[in-house]
Amino acid sequence: VYVAPLESPGSDRRFAIQFADVSEKAMAEKALLRAIEYERKAGARLRSLDGMKDSLISSVSHELRTPLAGILGYSEMLLDGDGGPLTTNQAEMIGIIERSGQRLSRIVGDLLTMSQIETAPSRADTEWLDPVAVTRAVCAELRPLAEAKTHHLALLATESEIDGIRAVPDDIHKIITNLIANAIKYTPDGGTVEVTVRVADAMTYIDVVDNGIGIAAEDHQRVFGQFYRATTGDDAPSGTGLGLAIVDGLVRRNGGFISIDSEIGRGTRMTVSFALMHNPELGDRAPTSAVSLGRGRGRGRGRGRA
Repeated sequence: VYVAPLESPGSDRRFAIQFADVSEKAMAEKALLRAIEYERKAGARLRSLDGMKDSLISSVSHELRTPLAGILGYSEMLLDGDGGPLTTNQAEMIGIIERSGQRLSRIVGDLLTMSQIETAPSRADTEWLDPVAVTRAVCAELRPLAEAKTHHLALLATESEIDGIRAVPDDIHKIITNLIANAIKYTPDGGTVEVTVRVADAMTYIDVVDNGIGIAAEDHQRVFGQFYRATTGDDAPSGTGLGLAIVDGLVRRNGGFISIDSEIGRGTRMTVSFALMHNPELGDRAPTSAVSLGRGRGRGRGRGRA
């Protein structure tokens, strides 16, 4: 009910009275409040379930590690002859068990990483890191993988321009490992994988460029989702779909950024970047160094786009 005085001659007092049915408005407001409350409770429930999921994955992953260690340990002992001589068939079967155990161990490790990825690191967890040294170490570790596919794996870095980054050492190592391993995996035999460490605009950039099968434009953001695998053809290597999700999470965990530039048939460029920081503990650096690791039969088809 709305009441308003009206101007009137003389001493008469007149008012305008308006009646309005606001029941629909009141009902709409109540419905909105109920919806907001429902959404709040649903959000809290989802966060609780997400926490329970991470806790379950972490617990199961830890529980699986112990029997896996036994499987891998005894497989290695048998292959070394600690249980007595093996026939050729026996050695081959035990080798399959060991390789399958190693693959399962990597999957368990990835699941454990995913369950911990949203936890912000404390300063005690971080260290001053030389990105060139870390990248060089990863390239050396992955050299046998590149040679097995006759790839040309090259590391290019201008060391004199790079001070350092502050991050969790294991995170940076895993980021670079996953990116290079992915490039090797999804590049046909005899291809090229180039890794560059550079500085621009007060940022340290690590580029991993391959001339492999590439990723369609519509999949560029989806590939960073958990368990998502881009559709790249029937002959594409198998995987769990966790590799790039882990990279994305670890990059964000350490305050960095990741980008992708790729198209089908022309290869892929993955770039991660971190804020460049001055580390007074680092001494003088050598000039530009180019290290070539693992030269195969050829360089493959064209390159990924810059």
